[in-house]
Amino acid sequence: MTTQLFYTDTLASLTISSTVVRSMSTSRGSGVITKTDNSAALGVVKVTDDGSLQLVFAYQVSAYSSTTGTYNFNHWGSESSAMANFGATADDNVIGGVDVYTNAGVRRFTICADPAGVSAEYGLTAAVKTFSTAGTAQTINNGDWIVVFPAHGAVGSGAAGFTLMFSYNGTTSAADGDSFVTLPDTVTAFAAAANPVYAYPALTVRNNRRILL
Repeated sequence: MTTQLFYTDTLASLTISSTVVRSMSTSRGSGVITKTDNSAALGVVKVTDDGSLQLVFAYQVSAYSSTTGTYNFNHWGSESSAMANFGATADDNVIGGVDVYTNAGVRRFTICADPAGVSAEYGLTAAVKTFSTAGTAQTINNGDWIVVFPAHGAVGSGAAGFTLMFSYNGTTSAADGDSFVTLPDTVTAFAAAANPVYAYPALTVRNNRRILL
């Protein structure tokens, strides 16, 4: 069974150097958030939170084995001019667009083939753009994080001097901000083990004094 993970604007507890990490959730967000970045004559433009730090999304999972199934992405975006020549993609500039990290923020491996696909070119108004990429079989440990790096990818030759928009955290299916990834596997949220119930030591009274048995 597949799992849909929606991009939200809630901060994740994961820390990855030089990024801003937001949470993914099995439920949609609370209101559309749009991030704007400058286009460039390059193959990939990162989606950033403030113009410098890359915006990524993460979901902490229980242990499972990933398969070679297909990862399907629904990203809402637009460009300020048709001359920008950009579409939606996912790319972390390391290997692939979806990685697995430990809870300590250390990258373990990618679970999507490199390179990730690029959608059809954006339009001038926000619309969903889809792309897919093949997964790889990996063993995900309990407490690991699935991490997605949304990006803008050049369709043909990218051009500088324009702006690119990415929106997420939407509340409604098939509407602006309804950005998510569909994993080919059943994934469940990590749940930390509960602390055992403390058992108080037995006491007895001897010579009018309470002592441990």
